[in-house]
This record gives sequence, structure tokens and C-alpha cells, in this order.
Amino acid sequence: MSYATRAKESKFDWDERGNLVIENAVIFWTNFKGEPTRFNPQGGKRTLNVAIPEEMVEDMKAEGWNVKSRDPYDDQDDILYFTECVLNMNSRFEPRVMLCTEWKGRKTMTALHGADVGKLDDIRFENVDLVIHPHRHDNGCKGYVNTIVATQAKSDLFGGKYDDYDLGDASPIPEDDDGKEPW
Repeated sequence: MSYATRAKESKFDWDERGNLVIENAVIFWTNFKGEPTRFNPQGGKRTLNVAIPEEMVEDMKAEGWNVKSRDPYDDQDDILYFTECVLNMNSRFEPRVMLCTEWKGRKTMTALHGADVGKLDDIRFENVDLVIHPHRHDNGCKGYVNTIVATQAKSDLFGGKYDDYDLGDASPIPEDDDGKEPW
């Protein structure tokens, strides 16, 4: 399913402080690590793109948001509308970044700080909820992530049949009685 199609399932709303609240957000082209890119060669800027449903585009543009579009790849797909948002981990008010995982039926929510946030680039998400603060300036409006709660998708390795296995304390290299490797 395309980003544009999945964006239709997202729920967009505004909170009492004027922040954009998105449940079941579709994010892509992420750079949580802040690595140098073609568009930001010096690096350090942590960004993510958020898919916008077509019915929200005109309202957001009227508010000054920089909403971009990308043509569909085939005849059955819709135009993808999106905006880039910044995750400023050097802010005086560091964004709240939470990662939800499930292992053997145990659900865990972990707060990520600093360099740990970069791990999100390597994760496949089941769900993402965002609170984005619109920072208005002379040229329009830029979104800064205030809160992100991401749920990691369960492994699909061989249909997930190994999801319940734990490595435990087993050492991958057997040792001899004297503590040396047997070969």
C-alpha cells in the first residue's frame, strides 16, 4: 500500500496549544541520525517526512506549511502530499521520543534521547503518533516534532516463527575447561 493511500487512514487534529496531532501518521525518508544528505551536506539536521491526506493540503498551505507533492508511480496510485518536519534534539525543550516494543507478550515503552534516536532509522514501524509544533516565520510555517510515539512492527522473519526464541545466556562460541577456545 502506498504512502498516499495509507495517509488517508491518518487522523489529523489540532490541540489547544495550536499543535498538529497526527494519529497513525505515515512517515518516510527519515533521517533521525542527522547524517549528511544531498539536501543537507553538513549534516546534523534530524528530519522526517509526513504524508498528508489530500483533503488537508489546502488548509495546511493556507496556514503557510510547505506541502510538497510527488506524482504517483502508476495509474492506480494517488498523488503523494507531504511536509518535512524537524526533530531538534538540541532544543531547550527536547522532544519526547518513545519507542514501543513487544517481546514474548511483554510490552515495553522506552524513552530515547540523544544518539539513541538515530536507531529509529533502522526500524520498521507498525504505528506512529506525532505531535508537531508549527513554527511560523516570515516565509511560512515549519513543523518541529514535539512528541513521537512509535510502535515497532513485529519481525516478519520466516513469518515470525522465531519471535518467541530467546538467546538467553548461551555463548555463541563454546569454550574449553581452561577458558580457551577448543580449536
